[in-house]
Amino acid sequence: MNFQPYAISQSQMIGAYAPEQILRGKVLELLPDRTAIVRLGAKQIVAKVAAVEPPLEMGKEYLFQLLQKTNEVRAKLVAHAPSASVTEYIHNAADSVAQALDLKNDALTRKIVQFFLEHNMPVSREPIQNASALLSMSRNLASDLQAIRWLQQKQLPLSESFFKAAQALSGPDPIQTQLNQLMQRIEQTHSEHPSIQKLKATLHSFIDFFPEQASARLLHQIGAEKSGALLREYLSAHIDTVHSNDLRSSVAAFIDGANDPQALAALLSKTGLRQSPQQFSENFFTFVTEHSEIKPQLHTGEGENLFFTMLKKLGFDYEFRIGQQQEEQTKGSGLALDTLKGHLIAVSQNQTIPQSVRETAQMIVQKITGQQLQLAAADPFVAQFSLQIPVPHNQSLTDVSVYLESKRDRKGKLDPDSCTIALLLDLAHLKETLITLHSQNRSLSINIQNDHMDVRPFLKAREPALSERLAAMGYRLLSLSQSAQVDEQLKKRVTEPLTQTTYRMDVKI
Repeated sequence: MNFQPYAISQSQMIGAYAPEQILRGKVLELLPDRTAIVRLGAKQIVAKVAAVEPPLEMGKEYLFQLLQKTNEVRAKLVAHAPSASVTEYIHNAADSVAQALDLKNDALTRKIVQFFLEHNMPVSREPIQNASALLSMSRNLASDLQAIRWLQQKQLPLSESFFKAAQALSGPDPIQTQLNQLMQRIEQTHSEHPSIQKLKATLHSFIDFFPEQASARLLHQIGAEKSGALLREYLSAHIDTVHSNDLRSSVAAFIDGANDPQALAALLSKTGLRQSPQQFSENFFTFVTEHSEIKPQLHTGEGENLFFTMLKKLGFDYEFRIGQQQEEQTKGSGLALDTLKGHLIAVSQNQTIPQSVRETAQMIVQKITGQQLQLAAADPFVAQFSLQIPVPHNQSLTDVSVYLESKRDRKGKLDPDSCTIALLLDLAHLKETLITLHSQNRSLSINIQNDHMDVRPFLKAREPALSERLAAMGYRLLSLSQSAQVDEQLKKRVTEPLTQTTYRMDVKI
């Protein structure tokens, strides 16, 4: 069969068919003049049908192998689906694919081929062999196959480094949790190694202060007397013996010790509170900020660019800055790579540093690299990615999940006039909140999805000021609304670590 594009956008036609590829196809319609409309992989094409025995049937599934003949693409029928189910057909077709591509026909290869066919991915010899090598020691084949699929979709190499980054991206622990674990391990080592000290300084500047330290600073500002009264008020909501002499001494020791870990442990032991030290510090810090006239100083001067500031601090431009550094060195000067990723790499590669610290640092490096790869796109016309990054909140870190769909301009840059952005936040009072922003021709629609609290009065009161701010930036606020339910499908899309390309917006080329 000879192929030509049919009724599809340029965005769907990215990349040419590669010779020897095997794709799953379905005959959608048989046309006159020996032509047919065929869904081949994820694309629809018009095919000129040569002699095929038995003849092609409308609605049937087939496997086609692409052959390059001078200036035309031809397809050879590899296998067709009998009356059995599609699942059984794909299972049985793996043998035909292995034979056609001269692959080792073992259990792992068949599972990989079946996975590719189930997800309408083109099957070629080299990717299957690379995937087989990467998955030979897999402990979670289902998850690792999704990582392979993600790399293939983004047209990234199936190499060990890229695969580990994809694995880290789909891991259960967010960067915030890993950073806390790393800081604990660093404190336990008591190491004075220069690389460790630089990493500690970067971590402290990155998060500004951990919850325990944030509480200590705020309590110092308030004063011992007021701090003690607030602590007793907080504890009275959880226990009945807050005014006992025994507990009074523990409260005083905690306040005097400015959140000393031993004093905190003694306080938790005396009260019997079933909270970890970090949970107590976060909860008490929130209580103090709500019941004190002194408010914690948040990041100032960076609010408008907080998102991009955090990406830079994480080291999303690390490799770019490495290139700049090399150029600067040739000119006799250097460029400081003072990013979290840079210091993590330095620690992970130093064999004199304890193994537990090096391994945790390497895990975070891979997580950051995976987040960087989320921004990579094989499609020059449309961008689609999700990110889960830590941002400062109440002088500690909280995870924010960001999802974006956007057209690209001719230079490949994101188009702010045609994009959709979704933010998933976990807030102290509003709890889980999903914010969606849709921009079209400089007009902005904002929707707050929250089933915990009615924020419509707040939105109505703030709408004029928000509209004025947006107007100063050249945007018009079309609507500001709240939905009483969180869209679970969109929430999944926002939090999904390995975003699979499925555009929701209208794309007109």
